[in-house]
Amino acid sequence: LTTAVEQVPDARNSARASLESVVVATKGDDGWVKLQLRLPSGEVCEGSAPAPPDGEARARGAVMALADALNDPLARIGMALEVSDVTICTLARERVVHLRARLFDHGAQTDVIGSAALREDFAAAGARALLQAVNRKLPWDRI
Repeated sequence: LTTAVEQVPDARNSARASLESVVVATKGDDGWVKLQLRLPSGEVCEGSAPAPPDGEARARGAVMALADALNDPLARIGMALEVSDVTICTLARERVVHLRARLFDHGAQTDVIGSAALREDFAAAGARALLQAVNRKLPWDRI
């Protein structure tokens, strides 16, 4: 089973990164998530990670795929990203992906949190949650 979720970049947020695509594949108990991220500069970065079919595992896989996509651009400016927690809970009768991550910038660290409603699927929500957490914190003009 392969599913794809594509999102059109929002012109109002052109100074931020946007998800271009999220593709999920499952075979038995295994699977993966691959995604593309468009940086404000126009550069497209790709990332992938294992993602078993379980919902929370799939959300975490997408979070790790997005972290993978951001790895090289962040390293170029001396930054790094570490994801510590990804959970799914129900808030006001809607399922939500929450996460906590840490940005490292030349020795300084900033904790960030993000969340996204589970609208399309677990993978897209996980990726949107991490993007929501870092989009306002990263120096996109340097990347």
